[in-house]
Amino acid sequence: AYTHRGSLNRSRLPFRVSALHAVLGNAVAFSTGLADEVEIWSQQGEHEGIFRWEGARRRRVKDVWERYRDESMKSLTPAGQDAYRYFYSLDLPLPERVPALDRLLADADGNLWAKRYLLPWESKHAWNVLAPGGEWLGTVLTPSGLTVIQIGSDFVLGTHRDDLGLDRVRLHALNKPIERPRAAMR
Repeated sequence: AYTHRGSLNRSRLPFRVSALHAVLGNAVAFSTGLADEVEIWSQQGEHEGIFRWEGARRRRVKDVWERYRDESMKSLTPAGQDAYRYFYSLDLPLPERVPALDRLLADADGNLWAKRYLLPWESKHAWNVLAPGGEWLGTVLTPSGLTVIQIGSDFVLGTHRDDLGLDRVRLHALNKPIERPRAAMR
């Protein structure tokens, strides 16, 4: 929190990650979100392993910072933009790299879905899907603006904000090719 022109402001630090987790049957998947890796822990607190995969190329904050700053202020009121300009002028402790992951979910088949970190100007959400044993199955792109709630064997359920600002429930079919380890939504 900081004070600007007599008002207390609470702006989120850019590129901040929180501990990510998902329940996988009798285990818990955990990640810091900083790299394309997830630790698996048993119910008894025993470390069962680490899933690592090749995700998208990691981005450096210095390469995206100016655009991030400009895009993050587009939807703000003039007063909000003024407060954020001041906030961004402070000596912020920025990380070297943009986080790799933003969210973890388990699907009905025990697969782990790891959502890539999304920058403000990006619209397609990319999810890396890993089998229960850690094998990378592929990447699934979900529609712009879809907030995923549940992933079944053959569907993705979520909400999407419409033009009136109302959240609408959306159910998308999940088609899994038999021969290739990739999935596509329609």
